[in-house]
Amino acid sequence: MVLAAFGPAAFTVDVLRTGRAPSCSNGQDDDGDGLADHPADPGCASAESEHEDSPCSNGVDDDGDGSTDFPDDPGCDEAADRHETSSLLPCDDGVDNDGDALVDWPDDPGCADLVVGFENPACDDEVDNDGDGGIDWDGGRGGGEPDPQCVGGPWRERETSEKSCGLGVELLLALLSAMWLRRSMKAGSEVACSDGAD
Repeated sequence: MVLAAFGPAAFTVDVLRTGRAPSCSNGQDDDGDGLADHPADPGCASAESEHEDSPCSNGVDDDGDGSTDFPDDPGCDEAADRHETSSLLPCDDGVDNDGDALVDWPDDPGCADLVVGFENPACDDEVDNDGDGGIDWDGGRGGGEPDPQCVGGPWRERETSEKSCGLGVELLLALLSAMWLRRSMKAGSEVACSDGAD
């Protein structure tokens, strides 16, 4: 009969119910890493933990992202973390956030790496963002024409060319307007001063 299930009471009840201590407090190196129990074994989150081998300290790339364990896998917050993925990292959360049937880096082309903040940048969002008739790096799901600025770079955040001259035309118009205004003001002040009213 279990009467308590919190903190030290849960630990005591578990030992009484199963006849054994949890893996992280049984005095043995259950995962074979040369370290036994909490706090010595980084795979043990607490003495009550049932597993010494955390996915973030077992020497295996459990989520297949090319990074192994804490601190190298950005999905691991600590060595005792129970998951190598993180809900805070869209390209390392184990979820298809953009609905393209591809999950996370390196499988989702919209993910430049594990820590980028989104899976659907402009070059992988199924939209002609710059109005040039091309869609994304691959022409989109409909098999259209690919956007030339996105080919070879599905993770790019914008579809427009990065070789753009920027505000050239706009600056020219502003400069011409300023010159016209200056000339108009100068001509007006000469007229006002030549009437002898100063």
